[in-house]
Amino acid sequence: LTPQEPSFQYSGTVGVMVDKGSYAWGNFTMEREEDRTSFLVKVPTFRLECTSSPPERTERLS
Repeated sequence: LTPQEPSFQYSGTVGVMVDKGSYAWGNFTMEREEDRTSFLVKVPTFRLECTSSPPERTERLS
C-alpha cells in the first residue's frame, strides 16, 4: 500500500459444506515489499451466501 494506491481489494470463492446462513471470519497476514515486515489484517464476521446451486454429489465405486 502506498499513498498513491492506499487500498487493497480481494475477492475469492471457496466450496464449503455448511448450512445456508452460516458465518465466517478470520485474518490475512500481509507482507510489506520494501522491508518484508508482516502485519495482520483482520476480516470481520460476514455471512456466507450461495450464488449458485450446489454441485451434484457423486458416489465412489469400490
